[in-house]
Amino acid sequence: MGGAAEGDVDSLDDEPKATRAMGHPDWAVYTLAAVLIFTTVVDVLGNLLVIVAVLRNRKLRNAGKKKILKMQNR
Repeated sequence: MGGAAEGDVDSLDDEPKATRAMGHPDWAVYTLAAVLIFTTVVDVLGNLLVIVAVLRNRKLRNAGKKKILKMQNR
């Protein structure tokens, strides 16, 4: 028993259920976390580059407006 509540510890080991990733191996959890973090960082940097490009180039600022006007005139 060891002082732990009956539902707090898995019967197979002494590690609490809340700290385990649904039975997945640690390497899989860390790999998935790294991939998701990397993807998020790349997405944010890419969006920042688009914002900088639009701010620096006047033609890109008006490109969306022209497309909308073209669609309205059909």
